[in-house]
Amino acid sequence: MKPTRRFSFFSGRMLMIVVVAAVLVSGCALRPTVTGKWQDVKGPATVHFEADGVFHAVDNEGMAVSGTYRLTGADGIQFEVDYGEAQNEIIQARMILEEDRMVLIFSEGDEVETYRRLP
Repeated sequence: MKPTRRFSFFSGRMLMIVVVAAVLVSGCALRPTVTGKWQDVKGPATVHFEADGVFHAVDNEGMAVSGTYRLTGADGIQFEVDYGEAQNEIIQARMILEEDRMVLIFSEGDEVETYRRLP
């Protein structure tokens, strides 16, 4: 049986939608995410990024801080460190993110920190 013109148009349109959706999903899947636990390559410092925008960090001296983070622009990240009763601190950094490596380049002091993703 030969399909009607309407059916062929509909089938072609559905196929196009499926292909576009697959490309978009696969493109998103290939992009690394900051979510997870990371460790400084030069010491014991760690930072854990949660999917809801909360982070928890422990520096090389064992001091723990937490707060919120948000991605800014194509390669930026902003931390808002919560010090409890003291005023929160805003820290800006440029972020180079690969699958298992993250480099943070802080705008104040030109400090660079490199982390590796923990399992």
